Amino acid sequence: MKKIFSLILVSVLAIAVFGQAQKPKLMVVPSDRWCNINGYMKTYDNMGVEGKYADYGAIFLNDAHMPDVISAINNMMHDRGMDLTDLEQTMKSLNMDEVVRNNISSKDGSSVAVSALDEINKRANPDIILELYYTINKLGPKQSVDYNLRALDAATNKQIAGAQGNSGEPVFSTPVSVLLRESAEVNMDEFTARLQEHFNDMCENGREVSIEIGVFDGSDVDLESEFDDKPLYQIIRRWMMTNTVKNRCTMDARTETQMQFSQVRIPLYDEDGFPTNAEMFLEGLQRMLKKAPYEIPSKIVFRSLGKCQLIIGAK
Repeated sequence: MKKIFSLILVSVLAIAVFGQAQKPKLMVVPSDRWCNINGYMKTYDNMGVEGKYADYGAIFLNDAHMPDVISAINNMMHDRGMDLTDLEQTMKSLNMDEVVRNNISSKDGSSVAVSALDEINKRANPDIILELYYTINKLGPKQSVDYNLRALDAATNKQIAGAQGNSGEPVFSTPVSVLLRESAEVNMDEFTARLQEHFNDMCENGREVSIEIGVFDGSDVDLESEFDDKPLYQIIRRWMMTNTVKNRCTMDARTETQMQFSQVRIPLYDEDGFPTNAEMFLEGLQRMLKKAPYEIPSKIVFRSLGKCQLIIGAK
């Protein structure tokens, strides 16, 4: 009887742990619109073209409200069993000035490949980004808050869910984070249900990414070079279909030097249970091409969490 009880207990605990593990990993970030309006954007010269990126570090050091508001959203998500990655802590693990300098131009002088947020996403590897915008409405000593919270697939930037509202009549002496949390609570159950639904789809059908294959100038091989009487593009296409979830990928374009794949569904986790992204997925193709009979060197270029390029013919 004790054995049966023990087996039942172990099974229940395993189910509970599995259920907890199968929650989307979220990260709350201020929207670019909020950053721009409130003066938290930095500019840089990208080969004569001015670019901008959000200065998250300055927000956490100087803004009176946003850090507390992000913390309030984090707490609401945590209360509903979601897995949170904190933007501020991720920022502390990165030297963002160095990140931006490294990504302003590549070794061949091409334009910006990776944004600061892309680099944060690469480090944190969230499933869903919660993009927050809010405004504070002043009426004498009273205030109210309007907010807009968008859930975006971290890999595709497609909107999954949205929640917006206001805190109602202006009130005295209530912190902005409290006003926002009180007004947002009304929408949070439906909002988080949509996040979970999207994540369940990713678990079943894979994370959607985009993949590009290119060829270095001067390469001895191109995508029409033959191996065992098969052109390389067919070999790559076959690998893509074999290694995607339910063989789901679409080849949008092909020339002798380029292939483009969209709606590529890659496994959410690798065989060791670690989260994957487009770069990690392409490492498998890179390893295959490096071996005989191909022996083709290649370079992976990270674009974003959901977009990556493999360039063959050199490193």
